[in-house]
Amino acid sequence: MIDEFVPFTPDPAALAGELLAHTGHRGAEVVYDAVGGITTAAALASPAHRGRLVVISAVGTPTVEIHLPDFYRHEARMLGADSRKLDVTESAERLALLTPYFERGDFRPLPVTHRFGLDEGPKACAAVEDGVSGRVVVVP
Repeated sequence: MIDEFVPFTPDPAALAGELLAHTGHRGAEVVYDAVGGITTAAALASPAHRGRLVVISAVGTPTVEIHLPDFYRHEARMLGADSRKLDVTESAERLALLTPYFERGDFRPLPVTHRFGLDEGPKACAAVEDGVSGRVVVVP
Protein backbone atom coordinates (compact mmCIF):
# COMPACT_ATOMS: atom_id res chain seq x y z
CA MET A 1 0.00 0.00 0.00
CA ILE A 2 1.34 3.41 -0.95
CA ASP A 3 0.62 6.20 1.46
CA GLU A 4 2.30 9.04 -0.44
CA PHE A 5 3.82 9.55 -3.86
CA VAL A 6 6.49 12.23 -4.23
CA PRO A 7 7.37 13.20 -7.80
CA PHE A 8 11.00 13.60 -8.80
CA THR A 9 12.77 16.94 -8.51
CA PRO A 10 16.42 17.35 -9.56
CA ASP A 11 17.30 19.01 -6.21
CA PRO A 12 18.24 16.17 -3.79
CA ALA A 13 17.82 18.34 -0.68
CA ALA A 14 14.35 19.49 -1.75
CA LEU A 15 13.32 15.95 -2.65
CA ALA A 16 14.53 14.54 0.67
CA GLY A 17 12.84 17.42 2.50
CA GLU A 18 9.52 16.72 0.80
CA LEU A 19 9.78 13.01 1.55
CA LEU A 20 10.56 13.72 5.20
CA ALA A 21 7.74 16.29 5.47
CA HIS A 22 5.20 13.58 4.58
CA THR A 23 6.33 11.55 7.60
CA GLY A 24 6.68 14.23 10.27
CA HIS A 25 10.46 14.04 9.74
CA ARG A 26 10.58 10.43 10.96
CA GLY A 27 11.35 9.11 7.49
CA ALA A 28 9.59 6.46 5.45
CA GLU A 29 9.50 2.77 6.30
CA VAL A 30 10.09 2.00 2.62
CA VAL A 31 11.40 4.31 -0.08
CA TYR A 32 10.94 2.95 -3.61
CA ASP A 33 13.41 4.65 -5.92
CA ALA A 34 12.36 3.84 -9.47
CA VAL A 35 14.81 6.38 -10.92
CA GLY A 36 18.06 5.60 -9.10
CA GLY A 37 21.44 7.15 -9.75
CA ILE A 38 20.49 10.82 -9.79
CA THR A 39 17.90 10.35 -6.99
CA THR A 40 19.76 7.91 -4.75
CA ALA A 41 21.27 10.55 -2.45
CA ALA A 42 17.82 11.99 -1.70
CA ALA A 43 16.28 8.55 -1.40
CA LEU A 44 18.96 7.46 1.07
CA ALA A 45 18.25 10.51 3.24
CA SER A 46 14.57 9.59 3.50
CA PRO A 47 14.12 6.21 5.24
CA ALA A 48 13.18 6.03 8.91
CA HIS A 49 15.41 4.30 11.45
CA ARG A 50 15.76 0.74 10.13
CA GLY A 51 13.88 1.77 7.00
CA ARG A 52 14.43 0.26 3.59
CA LEU A 53 15.37 1.71 0.25
CA VAL A 54 14.46 -0.32 -2.84
CA VAL A 55 16.30 0.67 -6.03
CA ILE A 56 15.32 -0.67 -9.46
CA SER A 57 17.18 1.59 -11.88
CA ALA A 58 20.19 3.85 -12.41
CA VAL A 59 19.36 6.92 -14.49
CA GLY A 60 22.07 9.44 -15.27
CA THR A 61 24.84 7.73 -13.35
CA PRO A 62 25.39 4.11 -12.36
CA THR A 63 27.51 5.11 -9.34
CA VAL A 64 26.63 7.20 -6.31
CA GLU A 65 28.36 8.50 -3.20
CA ILE A 66 26.76 7.93 0.16
CA HIS A 67 27.62 9.19 3.61
CA LEU A 68 28.30 5.87 5.30
CA PRO A 69 27.81 7.07 8.91
CA ASP A 70 24.29 8.31 8.06
CA PHE A 71 23.56 4.98 6.42
CA TYR A 72 24.72 2.72 9.23
CA ARG A 73 23.54 4.98 12.08
CA HIS A 74 20.03 4.71 10.65
CA GLU A 75 20.53 0.94 10.42
CA ALA A 76 19.06 1.34 6.95
CA ARG A 77 18.83 -1.39 4.34
CA MET A 78 19.25 -0.89 0.61
CA LEU A 79 17.77 -3.53 -1.65
CA GLY A 80 18.16 -3.96 -5.37
CA ALA A 81 15.39 -5.43 -7.49
CA ASP A 82 16.20 -6.57 -11.03
CA SER A 83 12.95 -6.84 -12.96
CA ARG A 84 14.85 -8.13 -16.00
CA LYS A 85 14.84 -11.53 -14.29
CA LEU A 86 11.05 -11.77 -14.35
CA ASP A 87 9.30 -13.75 -17.05
CA VAL A 88 6.32 -12.38 -18.99
CA THR A 89 3.74 -13.76 -16.56
CA GLU A 90 5.51 -12.37 -13.48
CA SER A 91 5.92 -8.98 -15.17
CA ALA A 92 2.21 -8.92 -16.07
CA GLU A 93 1.24 -9.71 -12.47
CA ARG A 94 3.35 -6.83 -11.15
CA LEU A 95 2.03 -4.47 -13.79
CA ALA A 96 -1.54 -5.38 -12.81
CA LEU A 97 -0.74 -4.37 -9.22
CA LEU A 98 0.62 -0.99 -10.36
CA THR A 99 -2.06 -0.18 -12.95
CA PRO A 100 -4.58 1.40 -10.53
CA TYR A 101 -1.95 3.89 -9.33
CA PHE A 102 -1.30 5.02 -12.90
CA GLU A 103 -5.03 5.18 -13.68
CA ARG A 104 -5.67 7.42 -10.65
CA GLY A 105 -2.71 9.63 -11.53
CA ASP A 106 -0.79 8.70 -8.37
CA PHE A 107 2.10 7.59 -10.58
CA ARG A 108 2.99 9.80 -13.50
CA PRO A 109 5.25 8.28 -16.13
CA LEU A 110 8.19 10.12 -17.62
CA PRO A 111 7.50 11.89 -20.92
CA VAL A 112 8.16 10.00 -24.14
CA THR A 113 11.43 11.40 -25.46
CA HIS A 114 12.50 8.76 -27.99
CA ARG A 115 10.43 6.78 -30.50
CA PHE A 116 11.73 3.88 -32.55
CA GLY A 117 10.08 1.74 -35.21
CA LEU A 118 9.85 -2.02 -34.80
CA ASP A 119 12.79 -2.45 -37.15
CA GLU A 120 14.87 -0.22 -34.83
CA GLY A 121 14.54 -2.47 -31.76
CA PRO A 122 18.31 -2.78 -31.25
CA LYS A 123 18.64 1.04 -31.33
CA ALA A 124 15.87 1.36 -28.74
CA CYS A 125 17.59 -1.16 -26.46
CA ALA A 126 20.91 0.63 -26.87
CA ALA A 127 19.28 3.97 -25.99
CA VAL A 128 17.87 2.53 -22.76
CA GLU A 129 21.20 0.88 -21.94
CA ASP A 130 22.97 4.22 -22.53
CA GLY A 131 20.67 5.86 -19.97
CA VAL A 132 18.74 8.31 -22.15
CA SER A 133 16.36 10.58 -20.26
CA GLY A 134 12.62 10.08 -20.55
CA ARG A 135 10.83 7.05 -21.94
CA VAL A 136 11.85 5.08 -25.00
CA VAL A 137 8.90 3.74 -26.99
CA VAL A 138 8.89 1.21 -29.83
CA VAL A 139 6.01 1.87 -32.24
CA PRO A 140 4.72 -0.29 -35.12
